Amino acid sequence: MKPPSTLIDAPVFISNIEAVLGQTCAILHEMDRGNLSEANVAAVDTAIAMLNVSSEACSRVVCDIERGFQFHGTGGAV
Repeated sequence: MKPPSTLIDAPVFISNIEAVLGQTCAILHEMDRGNLSEANVAAVDTAIAMLNVSSEACSRVVCDIERGFQFHGTGGAV
């Protein structure tokens, strides 16, 4: 995945990151924890929480960028 070349491309790029974070979170959530130590279970739970926060942050950034486009327009150099 290449980084966006302009701010206009950023929402799609960030949405793709958000999707990957969500998929990773789902995989961690579904994994069999029966063979993990308590510390590793706690680490997985922490990772899931961090992925959720990161995904929510991506969503907010996309909304902020899109709101900026609506307010300022996209006609000029970005």
